[in-house]
Amino acid sequence: MMSDASTGIAQEGLSAEQIRRARPLLTRFAGTRRSMRFYPPDHPAVESNAAHLMAVVHQYHNEDVDVSLTFFEDELMLGEQVLPEDAVLFDQLIRDMTSIGAENVTFERGMTEGELRRAMQILAMDEAEVREAGGLAAIIKQAALRNATIGIVRMVDTTERDDEVEETAYETYTSALDLLREVERAMRAGERLLPVRTRGVVRGLVDQVMTNRHAILELSVLKDYDEYTFYHSVNSAILSLAVASRFTTDRRFLTGLAAGALMHDIGKTKVSPEILNKPGPLTSDEWAEMRRHPLYGAEIAATLPGLDRAALVVIHEHHMRNDGSGYPSSPFNKFPHLTSRILSVADTFDAMTSRRSYSAAVPQDEAMMVLVKNR
Repeated sequence: MMSDASTGIAQEGLSAEQIRRARPLLTRFAGTRRSMRFYPPDHPAVESNAAHLMAVVHQYHNEDVDVSLTFFEDELMLGEQVLPEDAVLFDQLIRDMTSIGAENVTFERGMTEGELRRAMQILAMDEAEVREAGGLAAIIKQAALRNATIGIVRMVDTTERDDEVEETAYETYTSALDLLREVERAMRAGERLLPVRTRGVVRGLVDQVMTNRHAILELSVLKDYDEYTFYHSVNSAILSLAVASRFTTDRRFLTGLAAGALMHDIGKTKVSPEILNKPGPLTSDEWAEMRRHPLYGAEIAATLPGLDRAALVVIHEHHMRNDGSGYPSSPFNKFPHLTSRILSVADTFDAMTSRRSYSAAVPQDEAMMVLVKNR
C-alpha cells in the first residue's frame, strides 16, 4: 500500500527495550536491502538477511507493535521515537530512502516473510530504477502489498490568518537568534546543546521560507549593531533559503544550506573582539587571524550535536571564490559547493546593508549593483 500521510505507528510509548532494538532492526533492514541490490532473490545472502530481518520484525509484532520507520530530512524515527544517534550511523540509508520517496515504511502485524521480501525488493531500488518502472506508486500496486506500507511523509497543511503568519515568522526568527546566543553561551561554559534544539530551529527556517516566504523575508531587514553577528547570521540564512528555494524544494539541500548559513560566522567567537570591532583597517597579522574564522567555524560546528554535516562545507567555504581567490584557499583548485556560493552572495548583501564598526550601511539597490558588478 502507498501511504501519503504516515507519521508513525499508532501505538505510543515504546518501551526502552523496543527502542534499544531499533539499531539491530535498522542493521538488518540495511543488510537486506544491500544484499538485494547485489544478488538475485534466491541467493543465500538474500535469504539469510531477509530471515534475520523478519525475526527482528516478529519480535515487535509479538508485542502488538507495528514496525514503522520514518526517514525524513536528516532524521530517523521508530514510531514516534526520534533516533538521533542512529540517524548519523544510517545517514546513507536515510538518503537512499528519501530519494525514492520511501520516507515511511511500516511492516504491519500479519505480514508474511514473502511480503517482506517483496517490500524490500522495492526498497532496494534506486531513484533511476523507480523512475524507469513508472514511479513508486505503480511499483507498490503491482507488488500487491497488504501488510506493508511504503510512502511519503506529508506535512500538515494549515491555513493561518495574516497576523498568525507574521507571528509565526517572528517566532521562528527570534528562535534562531536565541539559538545563536545559546551556542555562544554554551561554548563559553563548556556545555553541549540538545540535538533537537538545532534541528528544530533549522527546520523552522526552511518551513517558513517554503510556506510564509514574504513574512519571513520582511524580517530579514532587522539589524542590531550590538548583536551584529547574530542578526547577520539569521538574515543570511533567510536570504540564502529564499534564493535556493527558487530552484529546488529538496529539503536535504535546504536544511544543509540553512544550518551552514545560520552558523557560518560561528568561528568569529575564537577571534579577538578587538579585531572584530576595530573601527580602522586591520594590520596584516590581524587580517590573517580574521581569515581563519571559516576554519575555526568548521571545527566548532563539527562538535555541535544535531547539526547537518553538510553545514560544515558551507561554513568552511563561504569566503572562497570561483576564481581561486578568497579564503581559505582550496588545495584542489575546485569551485566551492553550490550551497557555499549561495551563502556567499547572501552574506555579502546583508553585510553591505548593515552598519558595522568599520563601515556605514549601503542602500539595498547599491548593494545589488555591487553584486552584479562582481558576479
